[in-house]
Amino acid sequence: VKDEPQHKKQGKETLNFLKNLGIRYVILDSDSNFFRINKLIQLAEGRKDCVAVVSPNRGSVVNVTDSATQLTNVLSFFGPLTSSSYVVFDSGFQYVYDRFNKKFVYMPCSADVAGCMVRTDRDFFPWFSPAGNTRGGLNFAIKLAFNPGQDARDQLYSNRINPITSRPGDGIVLFGDKTGLAFESACDRINVRRLFITIEKAIEN
Repeated sequence: VKDEPQHKKQGKETLNFLKNLGIRYVILDSDSNFFRINKLIQLAEGRKDCVAVVSPNRGSVVNVTDSATQLTNVLSFFGPLTSSSYVVFDSGFQYVYDRFNKKFVYMPCSADVAGCMVRTDRDFFPWFSPAGNTRGGLNFAIKLAFNPGQDARDQLYSNRINPITSRPGDGIVLFGDKTGLAFESACDRINVRRLFITIEKAIEN
């Protein structure tokens, strides 16, 4: 778990601390590798009360000028990762203003995908889809490093990667609601996995 800059003087965040707070999302930073991501998935599956949220690595999409190459890179990045309904994959990086360092930067979309789920919990219910124009908006994103077109979206979604798109009139939106499960199941949808997490948590309490 990587601390935000403002936490350095407030105490370190640990996995046990997050678990005690009931945090249901575990997010990796932009330098994640296959080993770290698979360990994160293993952690989420072991806990069974959270989902991991993962973006591709920075080099897959940032400063890559050809969209076909970006697509190939993203598909190659996620292809070998563990199949699990306790992980959510998204397609890229967003350009945002870093208010702590006072500059514009590219950062993984994973934190905002988790934010879409939190907002869905707050305004609706966990078993609603966090995607689409109503609940899937990335409110602080200025632009995307990789903005997949229709054909690319279809390829991403069929490979368990949720496209994030920027379209006139819609803004920047999480376009899919699949988990990282590699086969068809009720739990290959984010809202269904989160429904079962909610039910199991309620039974446990």
